[in-house]
Amino acid sequence: MAKVFTVPEVAMHNKKEDLFMIIHGKVYDCTDFADKHPAGHEILLEVAGKEASEAFEEVGHSEDAKAMLKDLFVGDCIPPVSQSNMSLKLLRARHAPVPNIMMKLISDDL
Repeated sequence: MAKVFTVPEVAMHNKKEDLFMIIHGKVYDCTDFADKHPAGHEILLEVAGKEASEAFEEVGHSEDAKAMLKDLFVGDCIPPVSQSNMSLKLLRARHAPVPNIMMKLISDDL
């Protein structure tokens, strides 16, 4: 099972030496790839720790570039609970056990 990250967790990985990004709900660790990127590491730093789907697609990456993502994949990203429309059952399945305080917050959102 893939690791599950929240948006705030990914946001902490926003430096060249610790560089994650989210593309289409998947989290990628681009730390070791940063210096190998054809456009340079600076372009990756612009989206480090952020949702990068639009930036990734706008460039028109090749199929080879898209295939490289498989090697960089570290997990899936879920939105923060307050923005989530996932059912409580799905949340429990992914993150059991859910503390009682979270149960209250989640049930208020649903």
